[in-house]
Amino acid sequence: KNFTKLNPARAYEEEVVKQPVSRERPKQESTKPSTKPDKKEDELERGPPKSVSDQLSDSPEERGERLTFQTEKNTWDSQQLTVQVAKKMFSFGAKYGCIHIKENGRRVRVLKKRLDGQETTDEVYDRVKMQGLASLCAKLFCEQAPATCQPKVLPCEAVILKQRPNQPAIRIEDLIPDDYEKKPLSLEPYTMSPEDTQESHKFAAFQYFAYCQSGHGMLISSAAIVAGYWTDPVVFSADQSLGGRSDEGYEGIQAWEKRFTTKYSYLLVTPQDELWDLEPDEMTRRMAYQGLFNSIAPPTSST
Repeated sequence: KNFTKLNPARAYEEEVVKQPVSRERPKQESTKPSTKPDKKEDELERGPPKSVSDQLSDSPEERGERLTFQTEKNTWDSQQLTVQVAKKMFSFGAKYGCIHIKENGRRVRVLKKRLDGQETTDEVYDRVKMQGLASLCAKLFCEQAPATCQPKVLPCEAVILKQRPNQPAIRIEDLIPDDYEKKPLSLEPYTMSPEDTQESHKFAAFQYFAYCQSGHGMLISSAAIVAGYWTDPVVFSADQSLGGRSDEGYEGIQAWEKRFTTKYSYLLVTPQDELWDLEPDEMTRRMAYQGLFNSIAPPTSST
């Protein structure tokens, strides 16, 4: 089984989930900042409140390099640009702080900087790759999932600040203009509220899809949810080649498989030895039929 089963026109080679991250730069890399805005940038919302843009106007322009991981090709695209980085964090959590950054004088995004400074350049690249992998999985999953289960993964890239000491590489994401609460996302709901429980079921259906389509070689173990977007995925791979130092490998996958089997064989009234015979689209259909994505249906029983 692999991703080509659902989308042969966009061949997702099985080797993609097995290869190490490629960090090659394009051979003819431009050394001048791009003055022409990306088409993608023009299609985005108009941006944050004016106060944020005004704040960034006080920051000096500096040279940067934006690295975008092309998941289907397992390659990196590079673009030179100018950036302005805010002098203060506007938000922070247990591990990461968030800093506004303006690209090419117009598009405001968010730098995610680890507070203890312990994130290496390789770890930044690996996290960008994991988010790209989750994004591709979500895109393919949505093609076979019902309207009540259509996850969105926040776009993520890396930016190198070329004029700073050691030229640090930092993750960068699109700015969410509204206030939000960031919650963990996994097979078990964060709380027993209807919203958290529904989101956990959606994530479980997505996990099953990605796990099956990777030939049981990769699991998206957990993530976070921010204003309806999924971000910060943690990946387990059978050979521990994809998830960096958070990758628990085959043992982590097995532990998840046992919890998933116990939970959904009960909720879907399906014998445990038959559960893993279900195709991903059938698993999602049964979960939707039980109302797991849009209401809290009481567990049914075969007795």
